[in-house]
Amino acid sequence: RIDDWMIYTQTMRLVVGPTTNSRVYDVWVSTNLMGAAWSPRNLNVSGMAGGGPIELVVTNTGENGFYRTGVKLP
Repeated sequence: RIDDWMIYTQTMRLVVGPTTNSRVYDVWVSTNLMGAAWSPRNLNVSGMAGGGPIELVVTNTGENGFYRTGVKLP
């Protein structure tokens, strides 16, 4: 979920959960929902050992773009 989006600083804070410490979490961005080109922001935030949520902070979001969160192996 989007927890906070600050338009003047172009910062978005996303909360992801539940998580696991055996995975890393990232945000991908695209300017076209119909296209297949999603670029990772390379945040690579480790999940919580107890399964709790984490925050992914994206800066310099710009005016255009679609954002999604995802998980990958470390």
